[in-house]
Amino acid sequence: MERLWRSFGWRFSGDSSTLDLGARLTAIVVIVGLLAALGIASLVDNRVTDLVTTLTVQRAIDQVGLGVDPLVQSDDFIPPFNQTRLDDLADRLDPSLARLQQDGVIRLNVLTPDGTIVYSDRPSIRGLQLPLSAPFLTALTGGYARSLTSLSEPEDADLRSRFSQALEVFAPVTIRGHVVGVYEIYENPSALQPLQLIVWGPVLGTLIPLFLGIYLASRTLSARIAREQREREQRARIEATADAAREARRLETELLSSVSHELRDPLSLIHGYAELLVNRSQVFGPDEIRRIASEINRGSRLMSRIVDDLLDFTRVGRGTLRLEPRQTDLVSVVMDTIDVFGPRYGFDRLIVEAPGPVVVRGDPQRLSQVTANLISNALRYAPTGPVRIRVDRLLDGRAMIQVRDYGPGISASALPHLWEMFYRTPEAVESGIPGTGIGLALVKHIVEAHGGTVEAESKLHEGATFRVFLPTYHEQDSAPGAPSYPLEFAGQGAPDLIRIAERIVTGKRDPTDAPHPGEADR
Repeated sequence: MERLWRSFGWRFSGDSSTLDLGARLTAIVVIVGLLAALGIASLVDNRVTDLVTTLTVQRAIDQVGLGVDPLVQSDDFIPPFNQTRLDDLADRLDPSLARLQQDGVIRLNVLTPDGTIVYSDRPSIRGLQLPLSAPFLTALTGGYARSLTSLSEPEDADLRSRFSQALEVFAPVTIRGHVVGVYEIYENPSALQPLQLIVWGPVLGTLIPLFLGIYLASRTLSARIAREQREREQRARIEATADAAREARRLETELLSSVSHELRDPLSLIHGYAELLVNRSQVFGPDEIRRIASEINRGSRLMSRIVDDLLDFTRVGRGTLRLEPRQTDLVSVVMDTIDVFGPRYGFDRLIVEAPGPVVVRGDPQRLSQVTANLISNALRYAPTGPVRIRVDRLLDGRAMIQVRDYGPGISASALPHLWEMFYRTPEAVESGIPGTGIGLALVKHIVEAHGGTVEAESKLHEGATFRVFLPTYHEQDSAPGAPSYPLEFAGQGAPDLIRIAERIVTGKRDPTDAPHPGEADR
């Protein structure tokens, strides 16, 4: 600095005023240079911090997307939110939370569109409703919002003892292309702190080390984050593949067990009567033989119905099940179904209420499946007491089939899931009542393919009522040559379930199925 001053003093004739001017100019140059260095460093600091923050935010969103998105459902964001539903969602998400926390997520809240917290790693705030902030509304419209928070809100009190601040991210929860809620993610910002030393340290030296240090630091940090991201994605893909294989094997085992239970009764009936004919046919007259043959036929029809349900499920999933609609009397369909179940369960238990013929345009075979499944369910879950079947034409012009039993009923939490493929109520599973979980799902898809709707109504210990609504027959519906049309099924996990059901019925493996671990290629 002294040499610089002297050079200025020499240039300006060496008097005191010239030396003062040189000192001032030197000071100005030093200050301007320092300000320029600080400005450049600040610009680089902001740029790198923004880049790393963006990568950190994207990493947090990707982590939650990979670990949580597959576990949430649209119904989780629909009120009311009782403790049972909150606990059920927590049971699904808590295992994934541990992995997220290892990767830097320090808080995860899942919020509904009205701000209700349906899940949080802090159980005490589940069910609370937060005010709708601007970042929340941004995420609710499909955008993303981020900010550094000082953790001053009451719901963040448990984090203040461990962190001075957190990177808060709001991201949309998207299911089937629709935003159904918002993720509030807190990321540990510790990765941002070393950047200040990396950026500002070289400012004390020269600009060259500054720019070189920033460039190397940003490249190294970006490469590390990208590498870690690739490794996490690879691990997630491997885990997802293994989970899918385990889930497919579990579904296959459960479905095999359920089908075995379902087939046991009709198979025992056929076997018993057939053995009776073989061993004692000489003591039976023609009438008794006809009665035994009728019972064998009834058992085979029951078995056929179970196998048909499985086959129809695979056809629905592949879009090959077709309807052949024509003028059909629902009362006749119901009475034909009664003839199947009456000999076993007693005709006096099956009470039919019908004011007269109720004609619809539909496929009688498929409508018979609908009534058989509803009546079979009522008899299975209510082994005693009457089952009332009502067929009527409503004032709004629709036809209705109503099946009412007086069994143990269905819990409110299970009602929304009754029509899902392979769903079985907890009460049925605990009681050991056999079933495949296919029947009601097929009922729903067949009825909707006819332009109708289904509904279920029940309370625990008060029985259950199932209703099917169909458009009634009109003259204009009777045009000749009406085409058949396919049923479609878009249930979650449909391809895996279709292959499993197909394999059970046909005994053949789908060529697209991956071999089980340890299974040799053939």
